[in-house]
Formats: sequence, C-alpha cells, structure tokens
Amino acid sequence: MTADALLQHTIEGAGLPVKWNEYKGKKPEYIVLNDEDERRVNYADNRPQSKLFHWQVHIFMPIASDYRKIKNEVQELLLSKDFTIKYTKTLYEKETETMHVIISCSITEIMED
Repeated sequence: MTADALLQHTIEGAGLPVKWNEYKGKKPEYIVLNDEDERRVNYADNRPQSKLFHWQVHIFMPIASDYRKIKNEVQELLLSKDFTIKYTKTLYEKETETMHVIISCSITEIMED
C-alpha cells in the first residue's frame, strides 16, 4: 500500500468522510487531507532509498460536537500505523462556528527499485 493510501485508510477509521484537498459533501463533520511536503531521503550510491511524506489532516466539526474525542482518536490511529505527529493545532472558525483541528503528520516510504 502506498503511503498516501495508508494515510487515507488509517484516517477513515475515525468514521468520518475523508477527502483529499476539498470536501463537497453535506455532513457537518468531515476530514480533509492535503500534501505538505515530500522529500527523497536515505541516499546510497547517490540515489534516494526512501521518500519522506508530510501531510496535514484537517478535521472540521461543529463547535457543539466532541472534537477533542475525534482529535485524540485520529492521533491514536496515526500513531498505531507508525506515522509521526509533528504538531496539532486547534482553531475556532467564528464565521462558520466550526472547530478546525490541524494535525501535521509524516511517514517514510521505502522506494522500490
């Protein structure tokens, strides 16, 4: 399984809709994934042996929802699949009365020859 497929499959364990870059559905609670950074790493013989991926996981929920529970669940799901969490930031979007949790995570994928 590729690293991006592993990320999506892992996050889907939270039971919310998960989409890349934009969610156009009707549910008030959803997760959007986006690329943050990608690097070639672990060089040998002047060739990268791995790719290091950084992503952002954006959890959107109404303010009245239990966003802390979902935030903790998503973090545990990521850690259970060997993702590294760089930071987690929680914002309140006043205009839409929505909680917006941002989890920055990464994982290294070994490149095939």
